[in-house]
Amino acid sequence: MSPICVAGYWRSRTNEEVRQLYGEFDIVTEIKKGRLRWLGHVERMSEERVVKRLYQNTPEGSRSVGRPRLRWMDDMREDLKRMGVTNWRIRALQNGVHYMGIKIFNNLPPYIKDLSHNVRKFEIYLNRFLHTHSFYSIEEYFQHKHSTN
Repeated sequence: MSPICVAGYWRSRTNEEVRQLYGEFDIVTEIKKGRLRWLGHVERMSEERVVKRLYQNTPEGSRSVGRPRLRWMDDMREDLKRMGVTNWRIRALQNGVHYMGIKIFNNLPPYIKDLSHNVRKFEIYLNRFLHTHSFYSIEEYFQHKHSTN
């Protein structure tokens, strides 16, 4: 927190002053939110990414004697269960499709994007553009986009 000047002297804010200033702030909740955001991000990653492969990997061998240590995914499952979330994988994938649609739209040629207010014309020009260029994948489309700029 930034220091404050009181009667000409600078001092740090007390915990109580910070709580009054920002309201109740629960660091544990913020950490859990961040972990859930990361989980959704990893779930939407392509299969080739190292992080995704590590996330999906099941280590070989046996565990040591005693109570098994909790893994990151065990914590995530527990958090999701406490929140009553059951279909989180489907939600993560739906978000990915939504964001990919936005990314594709934002990378369309300007003359097509400008027609978005007129649905019929937009469809016609978009179909013509896609048929003319015949992209086999999203990556191929983005490569074409960058090569024409």
